[in-house]
Amino acid sequence: MSQSFVIGVKTKLFFTVMPEELLVADLIVPPTDVNITVSEVIEADEDELTVSAPLTGPIPAGTPIPLTVGTGAAARTLKVYTAAHARIGDTKLEIVPVTINQIQRAMKSASATDFATGSTGTYKAKLRLQGGTTSSKQIQNQNTETKIYQDGLAYNTGLITGAGWTVPYTSNLLPLDDGYYRLNYAGVRAIEGIHGYLWLEEPPAVGYTRGNGIAGLVQLENFNTELPSDGIVSFQTQFLGRGEPALTPYS
Repeated sequence: MSQSFVIGVKTKLFFTVMPEELLVADLIVPPTDVNITVSEVIEADEDELTVSAPLTGPIPAGTPIPLTVGTGAAARTLKVYTAAHARIGDTKLEIVPVTINQIQRAMKSASATDFATGSTGTYKAKLRLQGGTTSSKQIQNQNTETKIYQDGLAYNTGLITGAGWTVPYTSNLLPLDDGYYRLNYAGVRAIEGIHGYLWLEEPPAVGYTRGNGIAGLVQLENFNTELPSDGIVSFQTQFLGRGEPALTPYS
């Protein structure tokens, strides 16, 4: 009997730069979200933020973090970019120097000179990548063949003596996208040993919320970007799995 297919939710990819503190651990685990409150005014050329409480988790470099003050129509948001890895318990967060243009854009005022104290934000570890057009999952097993000695002819046997996994990815998006900034940082700094953590969820069947998944430590191989005049960034990259990935069933 034939079976009809009904299209459900599409493939999902999530990515973060891997915090250095977790990368050197004996057991590799994915990072988790970290909330922060900035306990100082943010001025132009600011390159270090003081937070009101020690960090509850590590925060990696190469990560945009939107900071907000106020609520409703009065809310103002300034996006800062981490410049160094922060560890659990740190009270300082190194950032790419903030420009006066960023402050004035965030405050919606051409005369603004600083961003108010008490701003709050969250390092979101599992950030969904936007604009994906194609992707795939590849598991490569290395086979070593042997022959069984016996009289006459014999079939070959063998062993799997190595394995690897890769996830090619192509996307079209706006250059201000937070996921693109993380990927770009990890691609540019891969030669310095920067790693990322990738979560891939396959399309779930109808009636399910999540498809089969694979997740693990990765590095980016190649980062090819096209910059057409319409302002849409098109890029291709490949996630190279490092070590054994974690597998999750559909649910």
